[in-house]
Amino acid sequence: MYRDGEIRDIHIYRSPFTVSVKGFKYFILTLLMTVVGYFLMGYLSAKDVSYDMVRVCTLLAISIMIIEYINFARYSGSYVSNYAIFLVAFIVFNFGLFLVFSLGGEYNFFYLKQYEVGTVLKTIQYEFGCAGAFFLAGAWINRITPFRFNNINMFSKRTIFKVAKMFMYITGIVAFALLAMKMMAFATGYYEGARRFDASVPSILGLVEYFFVPFSVLTLIYSENRQMDKITEMLVIIWSLATAMCGDRTSGIAGILIIMIVNFRYKGENRNSIKKYLISIATIIVSAFLIVFIKAFREGIAFSTSGLFSIFSDVLGELGSSFFPLTLIMRVCPQRHSFLYGGSYLYSILAGFIPASLDPTGTISMWNSKAIEPLNWISTEYDYTFGTGYSLCAEAYANFGYFGFLALFVIGIIVIKLLAATQDNSFSKYTATILMFEFFSIPRRNFYYVINHPFYCIVIVSLVILMFTRKFEWGGGNLFK
Repeated sequence: MYRDGEIRDIHIYRSPFTVSVKGFKYFILTLLMTVVGYFLMGYLSAKDVSYDMVRVCTLLAISIMIIEYINFARYSGSYVSNYAIFLVAFIVFNFGLFLVFSLGGEYNFFYLKQYEVGTVLKTIQYEFGCAGAFFLAGAWINRITPFRFNNINMFSKRTIFKVAKMFMYITGIVAFALLAMKMMAFATGYYEGARRFDASVPSILGLVEYFFVPFSVLTLIYSENRQMDKITEMLVIIWSLATAMCGDRTSGIAGILIIMIVNFRYKGENRNSIKKYLISIATIIVSAFLIVFIKAFREGIAFSTSGLFSIFSDVLGELGSSFFPLTLIMRVCPQRHSFLYGGSYLYSILAGFIPASLDPTGTISMWNSKAIEPLNWISTEYDYTFGTGYSLCAEAYANFGYFGFLALFVIGIIVIKLLAATQDNSFSKYTATILMFEFFSIPRRNFYYVINHPFYCIVIVSLVILMFTRKFEWGGGNLFK
């Protein structure tokens, strides 16, 4: 009893490092499936080093991961949670081309057949273990609570909406101006022309352009006007389509999907209506056709499909080659380059919070170079005239070899925390949504972006809101309290 006679709730502290009995069962079952699958692939690969075994190991890995996904969805309570979408993206990017090859699809398997089949089999086995690490991290999804953002949520939704809309228009002018010039560069020099244009854009303009999507999502989350919603959605969709046509398919498709997710989850009274499910399915189908069309457009060939399996093959083939940088790293590390033992992760943390353009000493640029050191190995060891890409798996192997799954387990926990949201917290909805957009491509990037994107999309956007809100009072509180 308190002095005013009321009985108050007693809050029991729950450590985020513990799991429930249900979570423990999920963890053990996932661990068993991952371990059995991993060593079974190793055993089979040792007995038969051939492309037939590539097919066997791929289908085995996909089958186990489907079971793990269903198990995770039942444990977490959703098949389409933010982390579930992240897991699907990881599997598609790393196993897509393997699956097309294993099912007999028609595609250019240059990446798969470029080097010895033994290394390809090791790549499949290693990426399966990495996927298992992310599924194991999922055991904590019901124990990790979202950030509360009390210092942001003390402002009215209307006030934050006005700030978000203002900066959406400001950054949008820069974003669409640069996009128009980029499209002209693409028209004359195709993909390489677009990349050269990106490299020539001043850092400050690139930074302003970057914030267009975050402020657009913030506007959409805080808007209570359907007409404004349509304007915002149309701007993002146009930007996404143009971006995808200029070669950045992942960001373009992610922009379209993120509009779908916001509409499905947060807009309208009946969020689970049949109409919304149909619109979501249609959006996914259109995105699939868009990927195939962009492939044909970039290669200067006629757009055509010969059925659903043809679309399936082209989509997975276009997105699913992120295993290649891991194959390249495995061939030179540790044979020619020693393991980094966490070095790239450390430098990613150090460099992730400060733009290199703001550092006249060059220290941040040096740290950035250290954060992507394995990419430098690829550029010096291989004579490719095109970008090979990168991936979380390649970075994990370059740091810890076959124990890299431990780093990905920790990254999985971080991603779960950053993608968590609550229905009654608008800024939490924003952070989870915009990071879902940014993290959609994280599986084919490196840990630097797990640090960098939250810094810009959460910290910087929060500071902008605080600075441009008349009711702002410092109060000395923690930004994430």
